[in-house]
Amino acid sequence: MEIGPQPHGVVRSAIFSAMQEGVQLMLDWICQFNSGTLFEGGSVDVYTMVKNIDYPRDPETHTITAAVHPDLQDRDFCLLHPGDPMFLSFSGETLRYKGKEALYPFFINEGAYYEKGVALSLARKRRVEIPSVRSETLR
Repeated sequence: MEIGPQPHGVVRSAIFSAMQEGVQLMLDWICQFNSGTLFEGGSVDVYTMVKNIDYPRDPETHTITAAVHPDLQDRDFCLLHPGDPMFLSFSGETLRYKGKEALYPFFINEGAYYEKGVALSLARKRRVEIPSVRSETLR
């Protein structure tokens, strides 16, 4: 389970508490499932990655020439429309999303992806139906 955002090498009590609660909820669910409890079906939104977007770069030196736009920063899984601000160049120019369809950005400005050439990833959202489920218990 990953809970964040949280800078590397930092322990934040709110993040620790959320992780601890999440682990306990998973263990509780496993106990209920193993006891034969029926879990009603429903639906859930899922995101399927479409592509990664690199930072704008100098064509000769390949150095990054823009940062993630402030309007996009910290807006993971919020719909990004064509024409929305995506990057802010170091000279002050707003660079806009040029895609043909609205998509959902995630992993926006993740430090671990700089070396991989990924400023953010884009995904499509769809709804998936989940059937009811019950464990077969031994008698």
